[in-house]
Amino acid sequence: MLEMDLASLMFFLDKVYLLPQEENEQGTVLSQKLEQEMAVPTENKKMLYEQEVLILIDKLPLSKEHHDFLGKILQAVKKNIDQALLLEIAKFDAQKMGKVNYLLVFYEDDFMNIPCYEVHQLYHAKTLVAHSLISLQNHVELKKKLWQQLKIIFEL
Repeated sequence: MLEMDLASLMFFLDKVYLLPQEENEQGTVLSQKLEQEMAVPTENKKMLYEQEVLILIDKLPLSKEHHDFLGKILQAVKKNIDQALLLEIAKFDAQKMGKVNYLLVFYEDDFMNIPCYEVHQLYHAKTLVAHSLISLQNHVELKKKLWQQLKIIFEL
């Protein structure tokens, strides 16, 4: 009978593997088999959004003009565009919210039935939906609405 500690007992997909504490030929083979079985293709892994600020945009990449405009919006709320995750709306998965505290959506169409320029909670993230960057850039009134809500969401 093999001597084991709790670290030697591993569960994976309803299988129990007992790994010996001492390395021997059987243990090495079993360890290699376990590593192969545990390898999950990248597309199946559930990667969480780890940034504090998640920004959803209709289409990426942004033009330099829109990237700079978005950078100014984030600077106004004391955030940095390099620390935010920019993601196309079509690729967004709400179940991957991870460490996201703030979700900003710049989009012309309806987004999850969330009204524009109202702060809402989506999972644990404060969420704000606004018009696209193109629309915002050209309309002072929309910028004012956005700024009023950004002050609320970021507690400025």
